[in-house]
Amino acid sequence: MAEQKQPKIEFRIENIERISCFENDLNELNVNKDKIGMGNVNIIIRMHVNEKSNLLKFDTNVTFSHIKKNINIDLFGIKTSHIFEINNMSNIFPRDDKNKLIFPEDFLQTLLALIIGSIRGMLVVSITNKDYKGIYLPVVNLKELLKAILPQEN
Repeated sequence: MAEQKQPKIEFRIENIERISCFENDLNELNVNKDKIGMGNVNIIIRMHVNEKSNLLKFDTNVTFSHIKKNINIDLFGIKTSHIFEINNMSNIFPRDDKNKLIFPEDFLQTLLALIIGSIRGMLVVSITNKDYKGIYLPVVNLKELLKAILPQEN
């Protein structure tokens, strides 16, 4: 039996938007700038599927924090929206037993890489506190992040 050829996935970025951004003052948090180090990052991503308009929307909420005496102290963060238009989405992706589209993992990882890259760029231009500009933004394991996406139907 011949192997079935996978359809070509064509997509474009419809919109990328910074919804909000925050940064807390280190002095007000009583955090020594020399002890910030790597810190923690918390990433929440919700995926919305709109088959009628061929859109995949990802709402993100990213918070960077410092741990002091076993307490997470939020330093800065950003909320974003990323919308991708997928050409002919309903016809190229298979469906599960509940008639929901199944997106290939490697395709979603490609979109996540675009999302994380744009979030990094937005943070670079959004953060004004010079002490925060020296913080290393951690590498994100896209396979682990993919498991944490919270799908939502539109």
